[in-house]
Amino acid sequence: MHKLLKYMRLLFIVTLSLSGCGTAFQPEPTPTQNPNAPEIEYTITMDEFRFSPDHIRLVVGQDVTLHVVNKGQEEHEIMIGRNLLRNEDGTLGDGFEHDFFALTNVTVPGNAEVMGMNGEGMNMEMDNPTPESAMSMTATPSAEGHGDDHGEAMANGGMVMLMPENEASIYFKVTEEMVGTWTMGCFEGETPRHFDLGMAGILYVRNLD
Repeated sequence: MHKLLKYMRLLFIVTLSLSGCGTAFQPEPTPTQNPNAPEIEYTITMDEFRFSPDHIRLVVGQDVTLHVVNKGQEEHEIMIGRNLLRNEDGTLGDGFEHDFFALTNVTVPGNAEVMGMNGEGMNMEMDNPTPESAMSMTATPSAEGHGDDHGEAMANGGMVMLMPENEASIYFKVTEEMVGTWTMGCFEGETPRHFDLGMAGILYVRNLD
């Protein structure tokens, strides 16, 4: 009986020790920001072939900072819009029919190539892309009927492109016209494009009012 009690006491001490060791190496929970805060920041990592995170949630009125970092071995871009453009042969085009960034003023400091934003013109061959929804020739994309108040828009939407190991920040305010679901994509590459390989994501905008 005495030996049994001694064994049980030893087993209890060992169990406590192992329990303490287990909790010592548990990672601290990652702090999360308030998704409804007036200012919000996301760091979006780009590599072959994905965005991380690939889901972004925003609220009307927020001042947004998107830090984009290219950790891959190839050039990558981020575009946000609706209705994929398609070439006449049905292959994926270079962007979207409706441009997310046409609905706000955008500032992009950093080591990136920026086109189609804040009145910057864009002269890029598009191989006659057409919207996926219509499969016919399109003009400069609008922001779904709101037009473009920021000068001549890029013919397939605003784009921020980064060389490997470069990064930049995208600053803008979320407007009411942005409410809804948008697609993020990288259209670098030929056939298949990076978008076809899985480099896509979703951006949600909601209005709390």
